[in-house]
Amino acid sequence: MKVLRGFVLCLYCLMLAITGVSFLMGSTCKTAISDIVVYKSEDKITDAIASVDPNLKGDELDKVFDYLENDKDLRKIADMYVDAAIKVASSNKNKDKTLEEMLSETQTSEMNNAVSSFTDNLVSKVFGDEANNISGIAATLYNAVKQSVSLKVTEAVSYYTAGVVDGMSTKQRMIIKIYAMFTSVAAHVICIILTVINALLIFAAYKEKAGVIRGLGLGTTAGGLVLFILSKMFVNVGMRLSNRIVGRTVDFSMNGWYLFSGICVAAGVVMIVVAQVIKKNNN
Repeated sequence: MKVLRGFVLCLYCLMLAITGVSFLMGSTCKTAISDIVVYKSEDKITDAIASVDPNLKGDELDKVFDYLENDKDLRKIADMYVDAAIKVASSNKNKDKTLEEMLSETQTSEMNNAVSSFTDNLVSKVFGDEANNISGIAATLYNAVKQSVSLKVTEAVSYYTAGVVDGMSTKQRMIIKIYAMFTSVAAHVICIILTVINALLIFAAYKEKAGVIRGLGLGTTAGGLVLFILSKMFVNVGMRLSNRIVGRTVDFSMNGWYLFSGICVAAGVVMIVVAQVIKKNNN
C-alpha cells in the first residue's frame, strides 16, 4: 500500500507541475519575443515621426521612446503578430502564408483597432491633444504624422516578427510545433483532467481524512518545488534556443512561475499542518 501511495503522490506531483508549465509557458514565451519585436520596432516608429517633422526636439523624441516601451496597444499588436508567426511555423498548412494573411483570417478588426488606438495615443502624447496650439504644429502636419506612424507600426512589427520564422531549420520548427501543442487549449484541458484524476486517486489510496489531506499536501508541495526547478531549466534552455531562433538572448520573466510555485508550496504546507492537527485530535 505504501508503494501505491508513493506512486500516486508522484503522479499527482508531476501532473500538477506539468499543468503549471502548460499554462505558463505560452504567455512567458510570447511576452519575451514581443519584448524583442517592440524594442526593434521603436527606431522605425520614431523615424516615421521624425521624417514628417524633422524639427522635433530631442525631448519630444525621448517621449516617443518612453511611450513605446510601455504602450499596451503596441504590445497587443506585437502579440498578435507573434501568435501569427507561431501558427505559420507550427503548421504545415500555414507554412506558405505571410503573417498578414494569417492575421487576416482572424484578427483584422482587432488589429486595425489596436493600430488606430496606438497611433492616436502616441501622436497626442508627443504633440498634445491640441495640435494647432502645441509647438506650432499645424493640423495637416499632425495628421501626416498620424498617417506615417500608422503605416510604419505594422510594417516594423511585421518585419521583425517575420524574422523569427524566416530561416528556421526543420528541427527549430519542430520545437515550435511541440510548443504550440503543449500550450494549446486541448493540452490545458487534458492536464487539468489528469491532475484531478490523480487527486482522486489520492482519496482512494488513503482511508482516513487526515491521510487524504496530508497526501494532497505532500503532493502539492512537491509539485510546487518541481515547478520551481522546471522554471530554472526552462530559462536555461529558453536562452539557448532564443539565440538560435531569434538571434539574441531573450530575457524571460518568470514571476508567474514563481508565484504559482509559491502558492502550491504554501497551500501544501497548510494542508500538511491541518492533517497533523486532525490526526492529533482524533488520537
